[in-house]
Amino acid sequence: MIADRDAVWSTALDDLRRIAVFVLALNALLAVIMGLLRNGMPGLSELVSVFAAISTLAITAPFHAGRLFSTPRLHLQLFGPLIVAAGLVALALTYLGRIGAWSIIVLAAISAAPIIWQVARGASIRRAPLWLGLLILSALLLGLDFAGTKYSSFFADELALFGRTDGDQFYQGALVASLANFGLPSMAIDGLQPMHYHFGFNWITARVSAAVPGDPIAAVVASKIFLFVPLIWFVVALAAGIWRAALLPQLRVAPLAAVGSIALFILLATYVDVGNIVYESESMLAGAALGLLLFPGVLLLALDRDASRSWRMIAVVICSLGLWPLAACKISMGFVFAGVFGISMLLVHGLRRAELWVGGVLSVLAFGTALLMFNDPGSEGAEWLGRIHYFEYGFDRGNWLLPVAAHVETILALLFLWGLWGELNPWRRQALCALLAGAAVANIPVLLLRIEGGDALYFLYAQAWLATTINVALFPRLWAVSARYLRTIRPWLPAGLATLLLVGLIAQGASYATGRFNSFVSASALLRTGDRSYYADDKKRVWREDRKRALQEIGLAKLLTGSPAQPDGAALAERLRALRAEFGTSAAVFVPAENEAYWEMARDCDAKSLFPIAVAGLPQVLGYYAKQETCRQDAAWFGFPPPPAEPALHQTEEAVCRRALETGFQTVIWVDSLAAEDVRVVPCERS
Repeated sequence: MIADRDAVWSTALDDLRRIAVFVLALNALLAVIMGLLRNGMPGLSELVSVFAAISTLAITAPFHAGRLFSTPRLHLQLFGPLIVAAGLVALALTYLGRIGAWSIIVLAAISAAPIIWQVARGASIRRAPLWLGLLILSALLLGLDFAGTKYSSFFADELALFGRTDGDQFYQGALVASLANFGLPSMAIDGLQPMHYHFGFNWITARVSAAVPGDPIAAVVASKIFLFVPLIWFVVALAAGIWRAALLPQLRVAPLAAVGSIALFILLATYVDVGNIVYESESMLAGAALGLLLFPGVLLLALDRDASRSWRMIAVVICSLGLWPLAACKISMGFVFAGVFGISMLLVHGLRRAELWVGGVLSVLAFGTALLMFNDPGSEGAEWLGRIHYFEYGFDRGNWLLPVAAHVETILALLFLWGLWGELNPWRRQALCALLAGAAVANIPVLLLRIEGGDALYFLYAQAWLATTINVALFPRLWAVSARYLRTIRPWLPAGLATLLLVGLIAQGASYATGRFNSFVSASALLRTGDRSYYADDKKRVWREDRKRALQEIGLAKLLTGSPAQPDGAALAERLRALRAEFGTSAAVFVPAENEAYWEMARDCDAKSLFPIAVAGLPQVLGYYAKQETCRQDAAWFGFPPPPAEPALHQTEEAVCRRALETGFQTVIWVDSLAAEDVRVVPCERS
């Protein structure tokens, strides 16, 4: 019996190897697509290589640790912490600079080679076309998504030099640069003031950015697409594999079907605009990846009363202390998973067992510390007992189904559990508990807090990721059961239903794909021609009109292969980077209000103050935008006092130097225009 149980988990590990190779191939194809679409633009090959190497090492290294564990089940349940350990080793190497960065690439190749060889040797030629088709389709859909998003797109760094990247990317770039260059998270618009923010993603990105000097926004793009996207695909596969082995040990799902299920729930669902799985937020991706490395694998070990007490206690400690880095990546994710962990422990172990009290004390310390370090409710405009999210963004706008839409993944998971309840193992109760606890805990802040911009939704996103792992795990089995039943009615019904669903997905996803294509063409027209009438606003109507005009006036061939235009801010960015290399951390930038070409270059209000730190790693002094009445900044000054009601329109060199010295800088880089020759260095001396 024990041997049979071990065989289930051993098979799950073997299947996971195949999925790992698929994810690595997907990452490589994304790099190729990015290279083709950026044709002629500055290359990001070193950044892409290092981030891809970190994800490769993190995904493949834990497979080599099987000898450390007595059973394959233990190996799989602790696979997540092993991924974290491998990732930390890679990040530690970044402190060695470029040598460390290239060491990561070498280690990743050494780790991945035997895994790839093992999978290739056992591959079935008959199924190769299916694998290849799914791989290419997934890469093309992800590629279109990242080519056309207004956030971390393939071209975000180049669009930033036109002032056209979304303000969120300037925000992320500023955090990465301040962490890489000064060791603290700051918007750096008036010296350096640390801010309370869950900067886990930014710290990881900053470590590579410090080792491989380059554009901070480019580092954000490479980190998100080539580290966290493949990682989230793999950890969803890992979590689903654990759920499947625990709930349906008698069933083996083919790895191809498992990958198809992943693509359905975390890729196609995005295109058809159903559910809450999106790739837009870097911090959410990082939080989801780390959260699913701990839950359900380590959580189920902590709840397993048949496991040895020592391993169970180790799992309790890992889950508890893991809430700190989890909250450092995303506060909402840490909050929801802390609730799932606490409720599950209480129901399984009760009040009399040491596991509950050890976990409780450590969890309160870990999450409480994270809350104090990384959370600043005031900066997000949060207020207690304000307008409830469901009313403000749903009922008041006639969207009565918002509460249902916010729980689509959880509702589906509950239906899947109900449909298969009779053949699931007793672990089904833990799955049900995790779903209900996640939904309940996620709704506490949604009902009690009003957060500016509707960001309370991120708590619901957290429970959606947990529910998605159960959906991915159970969908292949539920489809097989349904198909068998339908076949008894009419032999053609399963194939007919599958075709109908596929047609429906294509029809529903066409609008999303068209929108992404329009945005890509609009951005490419700006990048290839320098015509600032393109990509002038991030509105769907603007992108649609741009696409029509660009295809007619420029043509798709030139949009893909034409020589890129010189961005308006490129010369300034290069000059600032050179001065950053010369003066290090002793210099800050000042841009007078009279330099209208600079201040009006960026479309986004916050981006106007973040250009120097986000593209060159240089902080500013007195960097508030002077025309707050026409373009109010709301994120660029996080960690700083609010913008003055009437910012000074003229500053003398003496006043600017005085402020620079007060904030710890001895040199001011004075920017009189966008031209490199109009950038001058002003030494500041204490009087």
